[in-house]
Amino acid sequence: AGFSGVQAALTTLTVHAAPLQVFIAQHGAGLGLWSLLLATLIINFRFLIMSSVLAEGFRHVPLHKALLTAPLLSVSTFTLANAKKGQVADLHHYYLGCGLVSLGSALLATVLGVWASSGSGAWSSGLIGMILPIHFTALAALSWPQSKPLLITALGFAATPVAGHYLAEYQIFVMPFVFGAVFLAADKFKE
Repeated sequence: AGFSGVQAALTTLTVHAAPLQVFIAQHGAGLGLWSLLLATLIINFRFLIMSSVLAEGFRHVPLHKALLTAPLLSVSTFTLANAKKGQVADLHHYYLGCGLVSLGSALLATVLGVWASSGSGAWSSGLIGMILPIHFTALAALSWPQSKPLLITALGFAATPVAGHYLAEYQIFVMPFVFGAVFLAADKFKE
């Protein structure tokens, strides 16, 4: 997206949320302040839910310490910490460990991504283009034998090129809501 290595690293450190990073990298230059703020609010709304779920396990942590560790919240750190709720002696320390490892990995991957993208070969472009689909396919595969996440992933891969053609950059907002509504309606219809 034209960011320098330092800018990319600072973005990873300050915006530890992959979907928002991708959106900013792809569309940030063409967005006004209000559009960027609205996109940030919509994309990161899930953090409100994740924070409220984890807050129960962080009751013993002073508010100022909890707020200082808030930037470590990501889908990965939430999932790991929430899975260990009630199983570890200090959930906040476990969350910190997960967060520091996750953020460190993200920072390393950012530096490697900047390095790989600086190469002029087709291999680096191909590698970068494969990372997110492989990542999300692997996440969906972890839900096996449940078929719904696998079906949603397959539909997402099939619908993305079509949605991108008609919705352009707005597909990142529209498609999750469309798929969510379709599957919610299907669940309600089954009931």
